[in-house]
Amino acid sequence: MFKTQLRPPQLSSRRAGSPSAAPKTAARWLRPALATLTTLMLGAAALAPTSPAQAGVFSKDPNGDVARPFYYNSATLDGTPGKLLRQEAAVSGINTLGISKIGPYKAQRILYSSKNRTGKNIAVSGIVIEPKRAWSGKGQRPIIAYAPGTQGISDDCAPSWNIANSIGDYEQLFFKSFLAKGYAVVVTDYEGLGTPGAHTYMDRVSQGHAVLDSARAATQLKGWDLGKNNPIVINGYSQGGGAAASAAELAGTYAPELNIKGAAAGAVPANLSALPAKLDGGKSALFELYALKGLTTSYGVTLPLSPHGQQVMQRATNTCVMGGSFYSGTRLSQLTSDGTDVNQLMAQEPYRTMLAQQRIGNLKPTMPVLLTHGRGDDVIDYQVGSTLASDWCARGARVTFTPNDAKSHTAGASEHLKQSLVFTMLVLDGLSPNSCSAR
Repeated sequence: MFKTQLRPPQLSSRRAGSPSAAPKTAARWLRPALATLTTLMLGAAALAPTSPAQAGVFSKDPNGDVARPFYYNSATLDGTPGKLLRQEAAVSGINTLGISKIGPYKAQRILYSSKNRTGKNIAVSGIVIEPKRAWSGKGQRPIIAYAPGTQGISDDCAPSWNIANSIGDYEQLFFKSFLAKGYAVVVTDYEGLGTPGAHTYMDRVSQGHAVLDSARAATQLKGWDLGKNNPIVINGYSQGGGAAASAAELAGTYAPELNIKGAAAGAVPANLSALPAKLDGGKSALFELYALKGLTTSYGVTLPLSPHGQQVMQRATNTCVMGGSFYSGTRLSQLTSDGTDVNQLMAQEPYRTMLAQQRIGNLKPTMPVLLTHGRGDDVIDYQVGSTLASDWCARGARVTFTPNDAKSHTAGASEHLKQSLVFTMLVLDGLSPNSCSAR
């Protein structure tokens, strides 16, 4: 049994390439990074009521999808997941938050094939970034399959567009630490974020597949220092933590050929039924609206919303996460046609079955995994992460669970980065960290 009350062993960088480089690198960047992130959020919040979803950046077709040709796939998908369909240069914009300062790099926006929850063939977009300097470490250049946190569910919020065009994508604050180590980074947009169709936010299977297939696609870029044998480490926090955790569970059957050395997942929303306690009526209520919209779209279910509720949901659908404060305090009971609250809704079918199917922790990851979670997380309760660690340990997985004292969900991201940098070096060095107690 995994003893969640026991203090887990501290990760050590011993035998891991450059023993102290990662913690120092993280510390040097994290303080200004978090300050910048806070500034971005405050600025966007002020604009939220009048400027949802980066208004004006995109023109849209009648279905609400971005009218940008790169993101559309007109060819018939042959059912091969992870096939690189298209690529284009995306170098010019990746410097606003200082990525250019870590050295020359190259970047390509990619479109690749994947499969959604039902097995339907879909096209997913993303971006790959690689340092131009030759890899000087052991073996081949590592690839970080980076699962981004919540951006929004409008096409305007797609990381591959915002990263490449310097529109304040906060993920750059974190993954540049991996670029500084010489690793390549591939960032998925997930299903329907950028590409036609709806973004199925919180759909664990679709998100996990998108992460794994992004790594497959990255290895097919011609002229790059990436190939099918390059070591891969999955990483993500929040929504990205759920996607990374799902990818870790699904990799053994969905992408067994990938050379995955480990997976790091922070603040994993492993049990969606537990989330409304902090989200409904809270300052992060927009996340609840995203999840309701994403999952009901994935399952083809219509929410029982009043006309007012439909208006609020439509606006939320077109709002990127930086405008989230506009929805602070929103409760589902204010939006439903008969006053049904979120707990009543979750107890009904088909919602109860939908949420049960989204539970992470029922499958055993085949690679070492790092789980981090802040005890003061104000979005995803600490107990959700602790329970996931117990579930995986009970299934015989190799889990390193590192709680931290972060007092908010945002602060927990920096703690996750510090731990995951060291964990990445350990697993790339062939080690297999495991803090599960004897069973």
